[in-house]
Amino acid sequence: MRDGRRGAALFIVLVFSAFLAGLAAVATRTATSGARAAAAFADGVRADELGRGAGAALAYRLATGDAAARRGGAVALRLPGADVTIDYLSESARVDANLAPVALLAALAGAAGADPAEAEALEARVTRFRAEAAARAAPPPAADGGDASPAGGLAALRAAVDALGPARKPPPTAQPAAIHDTAEVAQAWGLSDALARRLLPLLTVSNGTATVDPVLAGRTVVLALVGGDERADDYLQRRHQGFADKDSALALLPVPSRDFVAFKDVASVRAVARVRLADRFERRYEMILAPPPGPAAGTPAPGAGATPDASPAGQDQGQAQGQGRRPVPVVVAWRKLP
Repeated sequence: MRDGRRGAALFIVLVFSAFLAGLAAVATRTATSGARAAAAFADGVRADELGRGAGAALAYRLATGDAAARRGGAVALRLPGADVTIDYLSESARVDANLAPVALLAALAGAAGADPAEAEALEARVTRFRAEAAARAAPPPAADGGDASPAGGLAALRAAVDALGPARKPPPTAQPAAIHDTAEVAQAWGLSDALARRLLPLLTVSNGTATVDPVLAGRTVVLALVGGDERADDYLQRRHQGFADKDSALALLPVPSRDFVAFKDVASVRAVARVRLADRFERRYEMILAPPPGPAAGTPAPGAGATPDASPAGQDQGQAQGQGRRPVPVVVAWRKLP
C-alpha cells in the first residue's frame, strides 16, 4: 500500500509549480506592457517633434513660394522612418470673429443651422459684446472739476455702451482684438453647445480683415454669402470649373453680400500636419502661421542703423527685410488633434 504522504507532496509540488508559472506569466506581461508603453511614449515624443518641425517646413514654403503657394496647398516630406504631409489654406477662407460685420456672422450662424430667431439674437449679442469691448478699451474721460468723483464701475460701463446706440457698431479698424482665440467665442457670444460645434470651425482670429475670400471658403461660408443651397451648389460647381477672373467670381454673389468678400492675400494660414512613423504610429496636428510681429514704434528696422543678429537666421531675416522680401512666418498656434 502506497504512502499517502507521497501523493500529497506531489500535489503540493504541482500547485507550487503552477503558482510560479503564473508569476512568470504576470512578470512577462508586465515587462511586455512596460516595453510597449515606453515605445508608445517614444513614438509620441518623436511625432510631436516632427509635428513642430512641420511648422518650420511650412514657414519656409510660405516665405519662398509665390502668391499661389501662399493661398493654399500641400507639402510632403519623406524622412528616415517617418512621413509628414501638410495641408494648408489661407485664413481668408474663414470669417474673422473680431472684424467681420455682425450681419455676416448672423448669416453664417443661419447657414450653420441656427434658426432665424437664434441668428438674430446672436447678432444682437455680438454687437453688444463688441461695444462693451470698445468701451473698456477707450481711455477714461478727463474730469472737469477737481472734486468730481472718478467714473467707473459697471454702471459707467453700461452707460458708455448705451451711449453708442443699438444700431451703431465700432468701425473694424478701431475695434480691439477682444477675442484672442476661437475657444473664447462660445462664452463671449453666448452660443449653445450645438451651435458652437458647427460655428467655431468656420471662424478665425487670424484673418485680419472684415471680409472673406469666396474662392477659398468652405460650403457653409458660401451658403451664408449666397443664401440658398442651390445657389451655393451652383457657385461651388462654377468655382470648381474655374473663374475667368475676380469679377466673374463676384458676379455670382448677391449684391448685398459683395461687401463681405475680397480677394486679398492674407499672410496667415491654417495647416493640418499628419505624421506617420514607420511602425504605423500616427498623429495629426493643427497649426496657424502668421507673420512675425513688427518692430515697436521708434525701433529701427534691421539694416537701418541697427546691428543684425550674427547668426545665420538673423542674417537671413535682416537680408530679407533689407531686400524687401517677405519675412519668415512663425507658428502662433499649435495643438494635437484627437
